[in-house]
Amino acid sequence: CPQGPAASGRTWNGALAVPFRLKPGESRTVPFTIAWHVPNRYVNYSQRGFFNFTDDRSRFWIGNRYATWFRSATDVVSYLDDHRQRLTAGTRLARDTFHDTTLPRPLIEAVTSQMSIVRTPTCFWDEQGHFFGFEGCNGASTAHHAETYGGSCPLNCTHVWNYEMALSRLYPRLERDMRDTEWHIQQHPTGYLPHRVLLPTYLPRTWDQPIGGPLNPALDGLLGAILKTYREYRASGDDAWLDSVWPSVVKALDHVWTAHDPERTGVIVGEQPNTYDISIYGLNTFIGTLYLAALRATEEMARLQGDSALADQCRQVFERGRAALEARLWNGEYYIQDVDLERYPEQNWGQGCHADHLLGQWWAHNLGLGHVLDPERVRSAAHAIVRHNFRERFRDVTQKERKFASDDDAGLLICTWPRGGRPEVPTRYSDEVWTGLEYEVAGLLLWEGQVEEALRIVEAVRARYDGTKQNPWNDIECGDHYVRAMSSWALLEAASGFGYDAATASITFAPVIDPDDYRAPFVARDGWGTFRQRRDAGAQEVSLEIAWGHLV
Repeated sequence: CPQGPAASGRTWNGALAVPFRLKPGESRTVPFTIAWHVPNRYVNYSQRGFFNFTDDRSRFWIGNRYATWFRSATDVVSYLDDHRQRLTAGTRLARDTFHDTTLPRPLIEAVTSQMSIVRTPTCFWDEQGHFFGFEGCNGASTAHHAETYGGSCPLNCTHVWNYEMALSRLYPRLERDMRDTEWHIQQHPTGYLPHRVLLPTYLPRTWDQPIGGPLNPALDGLLGAILKTYREYRASGDDAWLDSVWPSVVKALDHVWTAHDPERTGVIVGEQPNTYDISIYGLNTFIGTLYLAALRATEEMARLQGDSALADQCRQVFERGRAALEARLWNGEYYIQDVDLERYPEQNWGQGCHADHLLGQWWAHNLGLGHVLDPERVRSAAHAIVRHNFRERFRDVTQKERKFASDDDAGLLICTWPRGGRPEVPTRYSDEVWTGLEYEVAGLLLWEGQVEEALRIVEAVRARYDGTKQNPWNDIECGDHYVRAMSSWALLEAASGFGYDAATASITFAPVIDPDDYRAPFVARDGWGTFRQRRDAGAQEVSLEIAWGHLV
């Protein structure tokens, strides 16, 4: 038997066998368990490009949460042997519940496949019980710009996690922990948020210094943190938790009103660092609708906190902002960007049709906040994104900086210029295809009742990731198992017209896909199961079947 490590470029092979005899017609199942126990997790990923670290060989220790429950790999195996029946039954129950649905197969596959991201190396749970996530995993997909190991683009990136909806529903306590990190550790005294977390958290924060991707603190990430806070409250109904983070939310809004909208006009026109790893300028509905949705979320939270004066002020600023966006950006079909291209000739889209230009409206629907812009115009703009940005194939498209679809694939470009006016240097990544945005746009279309267009996008994504060319459980962007793809969860809730507020113990459904015979899973705070609706000749049958847990 070989001893010691294998030579470079070689590895030791081994085998494990269980001898047994079978009589004719007999069968036997032999279970094998692969277990590991790595208690001494270190910051072994590169922080050099983001936090000005010159030495990547860090020995900063962060640990693994499971090491507080199990003493060794043998201990893990013993636990599995003792609980195998329960764990197996629970896993199969979840699988069967999610796939016992009338929803189109590509849609439920998009939802369930990307749930797996929270169990990949993209995410981890440290020994202290704090949850962290990269943007994705380094590997072959990141070799052109990063190491081929470890996590891609650390850590808890506010603007990329702006699109994730799965963790917040499936493991809401972990999602609240991410908000606690933002509000209690990351937030600058003036209210802004650095968009990446440096570990260990006892190190000085990266305040008042540039951070990679984008250079300055991401404004979309800050607005998203406000929206996520309201989302986490609705998912949990935890008044004490909202009380604990509310001062930080107010401080964040004060920062926006001081640095970005000092006149409280409801619009932002100055520098807007964002998830495209650049800053844009001028009035636009990408940042603009996020701002409107954040104002509405803050209004709702302020009323819960008994601060009617702040709530009323948020509503007033919201109304002014909505009116300004409608007056200045509507081109009769979709919303454009009002920017001085002579002053800011690079990294803007101007007259283009940007796939992300209704991001805040998608958020508002997911949080039950209604329309932040004119409903008819929103429907027109959502349809325009598909009309102008969807491609049946990419043979006549130069995908740059990165190519995520083959020439014969279908998918949604990030930005196009159907009426001309493409800047010489447009917004970064305009000619790429991101599944996280495709799921977001499809979800928006479902909320707007545009089912055919939504399914067209989802079907295209899942055809690209059907297992013949791409891994069905690994949507790639800036890394494998990319977090933005967990926007797919919102497809389920949009298709179901799902509304849930744990604080008021309310749950609503309004299916948009075949509502006369509808069956789909749902997840609430304390339980999950199946919603069913049948309608025939004016009669309607509705039921909630609880597969696990209970509803309050």
